[in-house]
Amino acid sequence: TLNTPITGVLSYPVRPQCADDATGSVTVTPSGGIMPYTYLWSNGATTQTITNVPAGNYTVTITDSKGCTGTATGTLVPLDNQPPSMLCPGNISFPASLNACNAVVNGIDGVATDNCPGLDISYT
Repeated sequence: TLNTPITGVLSYPVRPQCADDATGSVTVTPSGGIMPYTYLWSNGATTQTITNVPAGNYTVTITDSKGCTGTATGTLVPLDNQPPSMLCPGNISFPASLNACNAVVNGIDGVATDNCPGLDISYT
């Protein structure tokens, strides 16, 4: 008899607050093939659920007891959906669509804020 193809569905029981927080988890629910299954994730983990991972793309290869394989891919998205903001000094215009100060003023810097650490702002 032929086995059904192995597939997997990813779920995200814990989403990290910020992109770099290694606090998320991803679980694969396999179907098809013949149990038991083994797992190999793109980060090297070999369990059905990976934990303490940051936001990002993950792929898992599922192997059944007969050596047949299938893959599942998905993206763990952080909870943070607030983009960084920029406060410009004085009467400098602020084009919200660009999220940048629209002027060059020597000796005066804008103030950048974000609710997640690791904000990288460059001034030109």
